[in-house]
Amino acid sequence: IAFARIMFACMLLEVPVVPVSPSYSLLSRDFSKVKYIHKLTRPGLVFAEREALFQPVLEMISELGTGIVTADAETSAMAAFNTTRLLKDAYPQQHGQGEPVLQPDAVAKILFTSGSTGMPKGVINTHRMLTSNQEAIAKIWPFVEQPGQVFLDWLPWHHTFGGNHNFNMVLRCGGTLYIDGGKPTPDGIEQTLHNLLDVSPTLYFNVAAGYELLVANLEQNPLLAQNFFKNLRLLFFAAAALPRSTWRRLQSLIDQYADRGIPITSSWGATETSPLCTSVYFPNNIATNIGLPVPGTAVKLAPVGDLTELRVKGPNIMPGYWQDDAKTADVFDEEGYFCSGDAVELIDPDSPAAGLMFKGRVSENFKLLTGTWVNVGELRVALFEALSPFAVDLVICGHNEAYLSVLIFPNIAECRQFSDQAANPGQKPEEALNEEIRRRLLAYNAENQGSSKRIRKAMLLGWPPSIDDNEITDKGYINQRGVLSNRRQEVAVLYADEKDTRIIEIG
Repeated sequence: IAFARIMFACMLLEVPVVPVSPSYSLLSRDFSKVKYIHKLTRPGLVFAEREALFQPVLEMISELGTGIVTADAETSAMAAFNTTRLLKDAYPQQHGQGEPVLQPDAVAKILFTSGSTGMPKGVINTHRMLTSNQEAIAKIWPFVEQPGQVFLDWLPWHHTFGGNHNFNMVLRCGGTLYIDGGKPTPDGIEQTLHNLLDVSPTLYFNVAAGYELLVANLEQNPLLAQNFFKNLRLLFFAAAALPRSTWRRLQSLIDQYADRGIPITSSWGATETSPLCTSVYFPNNIATNIGLPVPGTAVKLAPVGDLTELRVKGPNIMPGYWQDDAKTADVFDEEGYFCSGDAVELIDPDSPAAGLMFKGRVSENFKLLTGTWVNVGELRVALFEALSPFAVDLVICGHNEAYLSVLIFPNIAECRQFSDQAANPGQKPEEALNEEIRRRLLAYNAENQGSSKRIRKAMLLGWPPSIDDNEITDKGYINQRGVLSNRRQEVAVLYADEKDTRIIEIG
């Protein structure tokens, strides 16, 4: 709440606000990303919620000569949340005579990308970007302007999904935002489940991994399901495709507990697009459908190798990266379209109105030793579907190797339940689970011929993906490259000649 008030004060004074991932401070050992962001943005004031929690990184910032305030500091200014005076002192050049008049193209925020391939890039977000995006949302989902909307949302405000799309929707349309202290992890989901017994949302936003964890609990707890669905108008997922099996289970729950049809919908966007560019705002039952352009946004489909890249233009697109003209120039084509790096294709080439299908990141694809290209995004969705509900996420291996393998982040609750029920007398529970994973991948291979799709080996990973090691973003999106880099030993085991009990041999 204190951060929100600081942000509003900044915006009223035309001072750009830079929300920074807490993981850069709390999970990092050397604060390298905080140092980089500090040097790039040169802040006049740094805010943190709790002084003791952030003490090590605040000491480092203080040594750099930057002013610091915390929400729990014993100062009359912060006790009264007198943020305006503090900001005027920090940014005297921003405040002249009279009240400032916000300009549409003034910088509202600098949001940093996840930095999966190096240091994060600072994305300029203008007021025009943020407000035009919310107007588009109100046009495609008119019901959000009806009074009484309720959100329960865990998505972080330093990312565009939670901080722009969801947070700003409450500001634009009115309603109540409950901040969910849970997360889409085996441990974090418990807090979310507790909160959903207290709060009945009208709109619910999550990533695919979150729905994977949520749906099993809804099936097992009728009271939770009744409370969840009684006021719900929309289920929204993004960051990754929802497995069809999870979609079907959600639909079954809707049929059982809801008194109206509830759309299960998705969209496409990025930090650079503030974020919404396409959305499914029409009848649909295809989980990989990311929809059609929203009002005000133009889309171009451009061939890149054997894939088609999604490119976008509109008032919601960034003017560029902060203090980085070279990277800015690289991501806009000759017609001024932002080159997303995401691959798509028309669901029905004869009927474009059916929408676009997400096909993964262009840069994630790789070649096998034979020179055969592997479409990682498409393969990942298919395997996620085949292994549901036992996988929270997975990573494809095989770059410059003779065959494909897969590293699996297990859905611990589902795996444990299956193992306990399926194990034969004298059989270890993990053996029963491995047999089931092998059976499912054999069935998948039977329907998918060719070296670019068939899986030879699999391994269940023993610990979840790490934010600090760039294996996963704060909003739950897996970083294929980061996992492969940090789990080199596991990858080496998959391709070694020696046998290993951790490997599930598919054949």
